[in-house]
Amino acid sequence: MTSDFSQEFGIDPGLQGDGVKTHFQILLAEKLVMIETSLELIRREYPTNIGPVDLLCRTPSGETVAVGVKRRGDIEFNITHLF
Repeated sequence: MTSDFSQEFGIDPGLQGDGVKTHFQILLAEKLVMIETSLELIRREYPTNIGPVDLLCRTPSGETVAVGVKRRGDIEFNITHLF
């Protein structure tokens, strides 16, 4: 027996963080001093060709810093010279 049908799902919303990760991301963006004392937030959820960067920041010297927020501590997350 075979079956052939299609289902319209609407516009793809892309990846979306769940409540815990999103909440932590917002709190961390408000307290960047916990990462580095002089970071300035450029944007949360900055889109790139490999996926969104959770927090895109700038140092006083103009360097760009990408911060990845992960729900589990055992996931390695390294970005080298993203920009």
